[in-house]
Amino acid sequence: MSLIRFHSLVTCLVMLSACNDPPTLRPDGPGANRLAFQGASGVSARLCSAALTLSGRDGDGKLLTLPTAATVALDGGGSGAFYTDATCSQRVSSVTLGPGAASMRLYFRDPVTETLTLQASVAGNTLGAGRHDFIVLAPGAAPGQLDPGFGFGGTTRTAISGAQDSPYALALAPDGRIYLAGAANNGTNFDFAIAAYAAAGTTDTTFGQAGKVIQPIGPGNEYITAAEVQPDGRLLVVGYGTGNSGNLDFALARYLPDGTLDPTFGNGGTTLMPIGTGDDRAFGLHLLPDGRFLVAGSSRQTDSTDPNNVVTTYFFTLVRYLPNGTLDPDFGNGGKVLTNVSTVDARASAVGVQSNGRIVLAGFAKTGGRYTFALTRYNSLGGLDDAFGTNGVLTLTPGPSTDAAFALAVQSDDKLVVGGYSDTQSQGRAFAVVRLLADGSLDPGFGTNGTALLLNPNSSGLSSAINALLVHPDGSIIAAGQTYDNTRETPALVRFTAAGVPDPLFGSGGLSLPNLDGVAYAIGLQTDGRVVFSAESRDDLTGNRDFTVGRIWP
Repeated sequence: MSLIRFHSLVTCLVMLSACNDPPTLRPDGPGANRLAFQGASGVSARLCSAALTLSGRDGDGKLLTLPTAATVALDGGGSGAFYTDATCSQRVSSVTLGPGAASMRLYFRDPVTETLTLQASVAGNTLGAGRHDFIVLAPGAAPGQLDPGFGFGGTTRTAISGAQDSPYALALAPDGRIYLAGAANNGTNFDFAIAAYAAAGTTDTTFGQAGKVIQPIGPGNEYITAAEVQPDGRLLVVGYGTGNSGNLDFALARYLPDGTLDPTFGNGGTTLMPIGTGDDRAFGLHLLPDGRFLVAGSSRQTDSTDPNNVVTTYFFTLVRYLPNGTLDPDFGNGGKVLTNVSTVDARASAVGVQSNGRIVLAGFAKTGGRYTFALTRYNSLGGLDDAFGTNGVLTLTPGPSTDAAFALAVQSDDKLVVGGYSDTQSQGRAFAVVRLLADGSLDPGFGTNGTALLLNPNSSGLSSAINALLVHPDGSIIAAGQTYDNTRETPALVRFTAAGVPDPLFGSGGLSLPNLDGVAYAIGLQTDGRVVFSAESRDDLTGNRDFTVGRIWP
């Protein structure tokens, strides 16, 4: 599907500033100063389903936090109109950005004209004006659909090893580079594996060997489960692998932008570290502003001193590392905190930090005979926060049967968004999102009593799940995971509004299913508001699972 471009009379709307590189107020679209709307050229297509994100950004394109409110007048839509809601009922001729986050979502209703004129003012002073050309997209590029301008029709597939490869993590660099990280089969076991792509989805051949890195860490299997790009461009990855003792240990590595290991990190660029006395698995990663970082996961320990009463305990595990990959002695017990949450099964899947420095882990635990969402919260030194849940531990049951959480996001207002799945009484497994207020209580303004569920009408059985999620600048929640659709397992993308309602303008009733065979594991937000995801997808010819990166319109 092609892009149809109207005439390109384009200037930036510049806010006056004494800086050499002044801030810019712009509409975000598929290119600089361009707008994207669904519909065919020359057709008045009632384009309320096409959204425009209006944002204030600095000279480097980073989103601004405005100290004062900026009023933006909207003109140039012909007899069409702009609205602040997705049903096009709240018409506006001007909007206000800030103070604070300089971004909001607008909706447009037909007819489409070639240009949009914007004019901004702060405290009554007009700051500038600009005209911006439209790009009208073919209907297949509606919200939730693959972006035809990315990769090859919206996705790029990379065979890492020629066998089974899975990208469990995704990270975005400041320069737009996209990293997929996970594991690749070397014929005997699995090694760390990474692939790099340009912002538009093409393979970045300046990274590693033709855009790929395969890295053994220890003597057995190793898997990357989380990745982040540091402000200096170095790529930090964490996961788990077989240690010298035969148990699973936390495994970490850091790479330079060319794909070589960073010799200043760990032991020549890697670290394989036991946390408890049994198996340890890392699943979550969070960078801290001072260069230290948090890693979250699970530890299993077995006490067999009494052969007649062998006790296995499952812990939520939180570790803080110094920038060089060594344990932070000022945190917890020598850098580690292990919280007993179950004697049956448990896993901390994700970690986030609230504005007051409180650290939150989210995952699942089996307690009282059933699996539940489980969260723990700690102070900045690793002590359990007794004001959260019961002695720092909170369990949630969004559904009537089995629930498990795999994803966490902390909103700018410190609300907690947790995603996973919930088994329903009779309709199978549902995508599940729970939103909590900053104190850990259910948010009554979200979904039904704080919970939002979405079922795939074409699925049956225990298939649907959210593996990762993000909060879009417009307040909506976009998640990636998998579902069973008709005859195969397929990646799934889900969108809920800020109020916890499946977004009817996204895919089909809030659910979008790319034409792939596999699972989506991770999700990220590019600077223009478009969403990228990592998936393993099966090659129809070889039957192997390959790294796949895709991009959708939000």
